Amino acid sequence: MNIQDFERLLQQSKLDMLMEVLKDEIMADPDIIEARFQLAKVHIKKNEYANAVNLFIEILKIDPSNEEALVQKESATSILSLGQLDIYACPNTHLDPWQ
Repeated sequence: MNIQDFERLLQQSKLDMLMEVLKDEIMADPDIIEARFQLAKVHIKKNEYANAVNLFIEILKIDPSNEEALVQKESATSILSLGQLDIYACPNTHLDPWQ
């Protein structure tokens, strides 16, 4: 899949179709990095950060020096950890949503 097709489907929010095409590309060529990046972008758009992190880890296994994958993995990991913040864990929290 070329970049223009990817961007068009992403903008049209045809995410499930896009995911299937990208998964097929990855199955056909397990060492393909670009399809994994695109699939990770789709997962991020769907707020599925754990799946995106897993894809960035796979990319780093294929190409350990890939700086973009490292940065994106750290970013998605940060968002994921912030999303799991329990505001009810401490009654004296500054994150009280009712203030």
